[in-house]
Amino acid sequence: MTKLSDRQVNILGDQLKGRRVDFVVSGGIAAIESPKIIRELRRYGAEVRVLFTQNAASFVQPLVFEWASERAVVTQLSGQAEHISGADAVVVSPASLNFLGKLALGLADCPASTAVQSVLGRKPVFVQPTMHESLLESPAYRSHREALGKIAQLEILEPKREESKAKSSEPEEIVARVCHGMNRRDRSVLVFAGPTRSYLDDIRFLSNRSSGRLGVEISKDLYRWGFELNLILGPTELPVPPYLAVTRVETRQEMLERAKDLKKLEPFAVQIFAAAVLDFEFGHRERGKRSSQDKIWSVDLEASPKMIDEFIDPRSINVGFKLESTLSLEQLFQQMRDLQNRVGCQWVIGNLLDEIKAETHRAYFMGGEEEPVPLEGREKIASFLSQRILEATNF
Repeated sequence: MTKLSDRQVNILGDQLKGRRVDFVVSGGIAAIESPKIIRELRRYGAEVRVLFTQNAASFVQPLVFEWASERAVVTQLSGQAEHISGADAVVVSPASLNFLGKLALGLADCPASTAVQSVLGRKPVFVQPTMHESLLESPAYRSHREALGKIAQLEILEPKREESKAKSSEPEEIVARVCHGMNRRDRSVLVFAGPTRSYLDDIRFLSNRSSGRLGVEISKDLYRWGFELNLILGPTELPVPPYLAVTRVETRQEMLERAKDLKKLEPFAVQIFAAAVLDFEFGHRERGKRSSQDKIWSVDLEASPKMIDEFIDPRSINVGFKLESTLSLEQLFQQMRDLQNRVGCQWVIGNLLDEIKAETHRAYFMGGEEEPVPLEGREKIASFLSQRILEATNF
């Protein structure tokens, strides 16, 4: 592995590769978080130029931002016309109440505010307001917010509310929303992820070991590529980032019903069946709790319908998943081919149980007559699948 210099970053994705982003820093204590956001933008390939308002320098020093962006910070005009933005998008973080007012009223009294005005309505602009909570309730804020809401391609990034303050969101969330906005596509994706449960009584249930991690990772990557993402997630304690539209369910029937509800609203360009849906469920659920004094409790397990059989759509790109435990690789590949032929899904991702750990995950991608492609790590699996979907949807 190549050793990085102090200013370089690890590349996590190509969603912003070759894209130029102007990053405006206005006056506010949340400016101390901005270098992290700039570094995160660069991890997805963005070239970042930083512009300071006059008040920004009262809270932070340009030197830190030059380090974070690997470029000189614009603090005043020179003969280079810094006030005219040639970027593909602008991010304002933090955006103080004062700076929001300038944007809403069309004021351009410094290189930073002029750069934003030069692209408003023509290119994506992402604004993260940060201030004391009392200012969010002020008539001025409400008026500015309403005015900015009428500007095409301007998106307000909702701040994190805590300690009576509107604080900067996490860098990962801000950059995910920027990626999504800059890559926005009129294509929707449905992802099934996580386990399901079958209840024996109101306390006890049957489930499996699925964590839902891979399905969530796939969802995050596709969201950053601009797809409209719908995630249906079975019972898991796995945290889901706030930018993902997630519907949480417990049972196979709930998962199917929620999917049908979503499909009534819009057809899906892509359906990804990454959930570990129970193959067998209890034939009967008792109400209440069966007494622990009973010596024997005989129960029946019944085969449940396959989710992919019930919901596959020939109009969509369908991605099946296959998990096996004691098979050889060749036997796994045959199971994947059988699934592909039986249901007609375009691609199948196969896994062996002993190759899935908390921090590692090996999988195999199969499409059509292609030889299976081994993939190492959830991020790599998600990235590879995203690229295939992008190619198949002509983007």
